[in-house]
Amino acid sequence: MKCTKLRIFIRCLCTILFSVVCLQCKAYGLRGRVVDGSGINPLVGVNVKVKTDSVTVLLQTQTDVDGMFVFANLSQENITIEVLCMGYSPFSTSVRGNNTDLDLGVISLKSSSITLGEVTVTGNRTIELADKYLIFPTEQELKRTSELIELLNELKINMPGLKVNESQQTLYVDGGKPILMLNGKEVGMEKIRNIDHRRIQRIEYSNVSGIRYLDRGATGVINFIMNGLQDGGLVSVNTNNALTTFRNRANINGTYHVGKSEWSINYNTLWRKSGHEYTDKDERFVGRTDDIIRSQTGLPSAITDFDNSLTMDYTYTHSPSTAFMAMFGLKYHDKDDKEAYRIVERQGANTETFERRYYNERRLLTPSLDLFFKTAVANNQTLELNAVGTMSAGDYNRGLNDGGMYAQRNVTTNKSINVNGEALYTLTFKRATAKVGLSYTHSHAQNDYSENGGATLIDKLTKDNVYGYAIVTGTLRRIGYNLGFGLKHYRIGDLNKSKNFFNAKTTVSINYPLSKGWSVGYLFILDSSLPPLSSFSDVVQTIDKVSLQVGNMNVQPSVVTRNRLSMNLHLDKFTISLQGNYNYTCKPIVSAWRYVADPSHVYHNMFIKKTENGDYDSRLNVECAIGWQNVFNHFTFQTVMGWDRFRMQGEGYHSQISKPYASVSLSAYWNKLSVYANFDMLPQYSFWGTNVYRGVRYNYVGMRYNMKHWTFGCRIDNPLNKGGFVQVSENISNINPTHTEYRIVDLANMVELSMQYRIRYGKEYKKGNRTLMNRSFDSGVNNDY
Repeated sequence: MKCTKLRIFIRCLCTILFSVVCLQCKAYGLRGRVVDGSGINPLVGVNVKVKTDSVTVLLQTQTDVDGMFVFANLSQENITIEVLCMGYSPFSTSVRGNNTDLDLGVISLKSSSITLGEVTVTGNRTIELADKYLIFPTEQELKRTSELIELLNELKINMPGLKVNESQQTLYVDGGKPILMLNGKEVGMEKIRNIDHRRIQRIEYSNVSGIRYLDRGATGVINFIMNGLQDGGLVSVNTNNALTTFRNRANINGTYHVGKSEWSINYNTLWRKSGHEYTDKDERFVGRTDDIIRSQTGLPSAITDFDNSLTMDYTYTHSPSTAFMAMFGLKYHDKDDKEAYRIVERQGANTETFERRYYNERRLLTPSLDLFFKTAVANNQTLELNAVGTMSAGDYNRGLNDGGMYAQRNVTTNKSINVNGEALYTLTFKRATAKVGLSYTHSHAQNDYSENGGATLIDKLTKDNVYGYAIVTGTLRRIGYNLGFGLKHYRIGDLNKSKNFFNAKTTVSINYPLSKGWSVGYLFILDSSLPPLSSFSDVVQTIDKVSLQVGNMNVQPSVVTRNRLSMNLHLDKFTISLQGNYNYTCKPIVSAWRYVADPSHVYHNMFIKKTENGDYDSRLNVECAIGWQNVFNHFTFQTVMGWDRFRMQGEGYHSQISKPYASVSLSAYWNKLSVYANFDMLPQYSFWGTNVYRGVRYNYVGMRYNMKHWTFGCRIDNPLNKGGFVQVSENISNINPTHTEYRIVDLANMVELSMQYRIRYGKEYKKGNRTLMNRSFDSGVNNDY
């Protein structure tokens, strides 16, 4: 029934998309602000020209009393902007393949020139706006780096809050995952890894998600704007193989563009098998006459992980402002954990010693279909429509055996579906841009639970999430601002009852230039959130002989407020970023432990982990990041230092933690050879609910060599470290306090070789533009035992 509804929805959307394709209008806007060498005083009456080549002038205007200039209704993809004023150095930037509104920010005419390949900017190549940074890579940076992750690792000194791990191929902004985009089109990490980074024109980076993505829990946005290309294709192959353990990561990408159409296929795979994993844990269960005290020593354990993802997409670019895209994705996840521990359990005068054998098997198949359409409906107005349907079928099996004294087996079969739809309307004015959006998500999950071969319990959960938002971005004299407001209706239901929630969200971002290179910014966020679908399930699941877990339909939304004050310095090669953060959460969502003392209760004398609301938690943070790029044209350096103080309180727990953190990254390059390194000297801590996590100290040293279409690399992960990958966590619950240390020894002194091959054929291709994508998926499965 749900599948039939999805097909009807997709057919209707396709009909709408193709029926309005004739509404295309070739239009986008361009604006900026011209100031003198101080970076503050506006220059009035400055001539600004838009050229189609070195001679032909398409449009021209003059700056107003605030130094502002605006061009509307531009349709040419390839243009050059010139800013000329007597007594000042000129400014010139060439934009290739652009079809979206572009804000050049503050242009200082007294700065020195930088040549950026297809983009030539006279002035600072990092432009700070109220809602994002514009970073223009240099031609040298594009040539000496072999892939996108390597490029970002070098450019991160201009992107406050960004952390890049080349070894793990991960990107984090302020500790969370950002939204990734290609020409404004949201894509997955597997797509980003395969792009030809040398065709990046600029990077639009935001270290805050904004009101639009706030509802999805994102912590930032990274948008890669590519140069427009001609007909032709690209094939790339990348493989990374560890020599000291079984670990392989590979991807294959093929893209072909002809006329107004483009086809692309991406395949990514990850194989890993670790045979030396250990988990040590000390825990206590408090509530019975005598506490239960467990001391767990990890024995050699094995994990096998096999991930595959295949995406095929088609883009039809009718004009610079009208495009249609369809993408089909298929993911398969297969993971087997086989763990072993030696446990000493004491309760009063009784002591038991036994070996616990544990296994956890996950098989998950997830197909998805994504349709997108964008067009300009009138001058300075655009409309975007997006629909995504995702299904999931998975089996989750978990079992443990405590030396034959106790055995437990949990089996969960999951079938779920998510349908997402979003519409976004944008209107551009002379000094501001307004956006209004509406999104809807429907999720349905059916979980069939059984324990120890007993009767199957069927649990059906549904959620409906309607989210409307409005955004205004612009400048008011020297102040850049971004204002957002969102309103959310969230409905959750099971077989017996349902609940409705209404929540408001607000974001305020302000940027103010102090002097040349210096600026201050302020960010305020008011947000509310609910846990995933599985946390509402009333089905009680057995963890072991003394503990259970269950969701809670009565959990309330948490309310989060965040304040950030920042000061940034961006010079040619030197950057400093200072920031202070204070986050406060009212009614945080936690997994709280309780002891059932009531003799009449069906679970008398057991310990239950249940989704609850705590009282509050807070984080006070100060951070300083210092970067120096292209030192002597051969070195780039960055160090990040900070301090966190966490406070958490709720029923059954209370704690305060203060921790410093520090890291340093280095890279050096000579012609075709590059060397890079990262060292986490003091790991950064984080918390969720009642759990406090010590960040993983993941250090590595590597080198790469580029030769035409090939790149060869070698890296050592966790050098001079016998423990390898080590993660430490604490549960501060008064009922079940724990200390856990998880180690993957296979990753100690791990040597990895990499090889990459890229070749272009035919003429060069070009990409269609896209900004919408709803790919969040909630399967509704709780297997976090």
